[in-house]
Parts: sequence; structure tokens; C-alpha cells
Amino acid sequence: MMTKKKKLPGSIRILGINFHIDYTTDMDKSDYGETIIEERSIKININKPKHTWRSTLRHEIFHAILGITGQSERMGNEEEEGIVIALENGVDNLMDFIDF
Repeated sequence: MMTKKKKLPGSIRILGINFHIDYTTDMDKSDYGETIIEERSIKININKPKHTWRSTLRHEIFHAILGITGQSERMGNEEEEGIVIALENGVDNLMDFIDF
């Protein structure tokens, strides 16, 4: 039996902070997503294939967690991206068991 995936949210609460999620075509074509901590927003590039949107959102949530907790300020962009990718890959298998 196939389960229907839930619709992607328009906002999400991360560590007690509400983030608006903008599904947009107004991004650099090489970017999948972007998290802007100061604006409490996450952008998802919908010019990318639809099957990538959900994983991009998870990826950007990890950036938001690092930003909210101040950890992203302690590292360079490459280091942060490496940590986010490691977390994303580490929990990817768990997502089959979590309703997200």
C-alpha cells in the first residue's frame, strides 16, 4: 500500500522560531535552496526537479538549526555545508520512518 506524501509546508517551526518557506523561481539556477536566518525564511528553488524539493527543505532546516544556535558563525561556508550534508545523509534513512 502506497502512502500519500504530505504537501510541503508554507512555514515551519525550527527550535521555537517560525520560518516562512518560499517556493520560488527567483534564485540562481545552480542553487537548490537558501536559508536566511535574519529574515526567518527558507527558499526552495522550484526550477529544480520536483523530487528534490523535500530533500532540499530538510537540508535547509539543518542550515537553520546551525544558524539559530550560532554554530554557523563559528565555521566557514564549506565547513558548514559539509556538516549539513553529513547530517542530511545520516538521517536520510530515518526519514522512511518519520512522517515528513
